[in-house]
Amino acid sequence: MDNVVEVEGKGVSRSELDEIIKQQPNEKILGARFYLSMYNWPDPDKIAEARARKDAARDRKNERRAARGKAPKPYSRTTAEWLREVVGEPPVLLDSSLTRRSSDQMRLYLQKEGHFNGEVTDSISFARPNGRPYHKPKARVIYSVEPGRAYSYCTISLRTDDPTIRGYLREAWPDRLVMEGDRFDADVLDRERTRITNRLRELGYLHFTRDLVQFDADTSAGDREVDLVVRVERPGPPRRKNLTGTPEGTIYQVADVEVDLRPRQRGKSTIPPDTIQLEGYRFLYQDRVPVKPQALLGSMFLRPDARYQQSHVDRTYRRLTALRAFDRVDIAFDSAQVRRPDQVNAKVRLIPARTQSVSVELYGTNRGGFLGTQLSLNHRHKNLFRSLGSIQTSMILGFEAQQSLTGGGSNVADDGVTDVGRDGLFNTLEIGPEVTLTFPQFLIPISRDKFSRSADPRSVFHILYNYQRRPDYTRNLARFSFGYEWHESPTKTWGVYPLEWNVIRIPRLS
Repeated sequence: MDNVVEVEGKGVSRSELDEIIKQQPNEKILGARFYLSMYNWPDPDKIAEARARKDAARDRKNERRAARGKAPKPYSRTTAEWLREVVGEPPVLLDSSLTRRSSDQMRLYLQKEGHFNGEVTDSISFARPNGRPYHKPKARVIYSVEPGRAYSYCTISLRTDDPTIRGYLREAWPDRLVMEGDRFDADVLDRERTRITNRLRELGYLHFTRDLVQFDADTSAGDREVDLVVRVERPGPPRRKNLTGTPEGTIYQVADVEVDLRPRQRGKSTIPPDTIQLEGYRFLYQDRVPVKPQALLGSMFLRPDARYQQSHVDRTYRRLTALRAFDRVDIAFDSAQVRRPDQVNAKVRLIPARTQSVSVELYGTNRGGFLGTQLSLNHRHKNLFRSLGSIQTSMILGFEAQQSLTGGGSNVADDGVTDVGRDGLFNTLEIGPEVTLTFPQFLIPISRDKFSRSADPRSVFHILYNYQRRPDYTRNLARFSFGYEWHESPTKTWGVYPLEWNVIRIPRLS
């Protein structure tokens, strides 16, 4: 079967209408229905015969394996079954109920795009080329779409019982995504709902959700115009719609911030945790603190005795996750054991991860036609000195076949053998360690207080030594650098390296 979408006029995307159709034809590759051909290729009768023979042989083998105390062989497909069931795609047979559902979904799509008077009709034709009908005719489903003229906004108003919320939304009213004269678009309204929710959660409304933002559209305002009312209220009966005095309409303060560093435990521990108080934060640990609390402060944007802000929660979560020192990061809020009803306690749960990892990599190289191989041994420590610093060490060992560049511009010796063949298969050796040491704060002489926590300041040490022996020369390379890195914005990173030292020594030339 094939689908055809005919749209009268402009303003509606034909590709989006195609995606709505519930029943899609078999996929084509270079104009041919390859997967359908793979499905129809095997003979079903021969598949059944092969299946019976394979099952009988498997049963005989399993009887012998059972006698020897071995596990039975599992079920496996025949080649024809694999071709039909894995590679192949069964033919798509016309289903008129799915055609009706597709038409209904297209009408709903037109309404979401502001075409409230749009019409969708469907018709089915059967292909009979050259006057000779198929044994099973090929269906062609035609969807005719008449969107009509779209509705636009005439007036936009805000309705809520909470004066504080009304004031906050009025301040940001010029930044709204829907304006008078714009075409009605349900997707834009959904983004506007998200914008309102994010703004109020950023202002301290911890329990405010998207469900509290609703829209009423009155299409009787005029000629193809809509009066839109943005309602910010609780769903339910009229007596429970008000936000004033409810958790959803309350601005919350973060009273205490608790950071739990205890490892994962089975069941509830009866041993009370050890506690450290630092700059208003409360750190819990067992026996030995896995991370020094001072090192975590740079990643904590949640502040004790400060107003709740959703961006602080998100940035704290992202920063702690980016450290890769914890298997799990959870942030929750609890209103129990607080002094006032507009306070919550923040609980940050950090489950430490394995601090060290080792990896070995072996791969081949091809540089300008010269083949080689290289072995790399890597070690990483993600919580050095329990300060969230990291050290990454790697050692490489490589061999490569290179031609000599000396000898008067010719690479062929008197006996007709190239330098590569004369010196051996791999005549180039490369070996050397590399160490990168990173600390998540600025070391002396720069104070951490001069940069905000969002800058994510880091101090980086880099040490490299590389020895290379080639047919023409031997080279030693040593490098050391020290510098600072920080983020000015999510897309801009600064790096300042006041100390950088490079030494290259070539003691031998051919």
